Amino acid sequence: MGGARELLTVDLGNSACKARRWRIAQSVERIDAREWPTRAGVGDELARWLATCALDARAGLAAVAARELEAEVQRALGARLVAPLDAGLVNEYRTPHTLGADRLFAARGAVERLRRSCLVVDAGTTVTVDAVRVDADGTRHFLGGAIAPGPALLAQALHVGTARLPLVVASADAPALGRDTDSAVTAGVVHGFRGLVRGLVDAVGRDANLADAPIALGGGARALLGESALPGRRVEALDDLVHLGLVAALLDALGGAA
Repeated sequence: MGGARELLTVDLGNSACKARRWRIAQSVERIDAREWPTRAGVGDELARWLATCALDARAGLAAVAARELEAEVQRALGARLVAPLDAGLVNEYRTPHTLGADRLFAARGAVERLRRSCLVVDAGTTVTVDAVRVDADGTRHFLGGAIAPGPALLAQALHVGTARLPLVVASADAPALGRDTDSAVTAGVVHGFRGLVRGLVDAVGRDANLADAPIALGGGARALLGESALPGRRVEALDDLVHLGLVAALLDALGGAA
């Protein structure tokens, strides 16, 4: 692959825009990580960061935020952006145009690390549980999955949808037995979220014929999912799942060289 070069990856989610900078040499090394709220002006924030990056660094983008914010980010990336970017998976979604790019690239990132069929749990604003099958010849298939509210959305729904329930912040050590209203709502959010994920993992795995497959776990809310949430399962927690998939796809697109 020659000398070390740089790649840039941007995950524009509903809550945050996450940017990563990677050095590509004999291995892939993350050398910078930035994050900004997803809101008007995020393109300007990204542009200021890009000014510190190598001019010839190519970039990959996964966006699920509002179209106008995606356009901001695309303008900031300019000629660096490699688009369209193929995730390298056979997409078996019935409506592939509706599939969020974050799910597709998280699936690619998961199989890059696990090197086998797996379930992908990405816990953030939403939690997605997706199934990826790897055939004997190495062909990778995105089979589909489920989308549910993440813990912050669960907490917000209870607050907004009722007259007097407080808005709580989920905590991994919250007891299930709440002894006041705040702790009772927190218990419902945290332990309800764990039960939701456990149920989806079981059901998606069963429907995909991947009941015993390992689980790649990513996302900012994954800290709420301790070992008790997925008992008896092989779980590998991975940082930057979406970004890992973007890096792999960029390397494919660039012929294995940055």
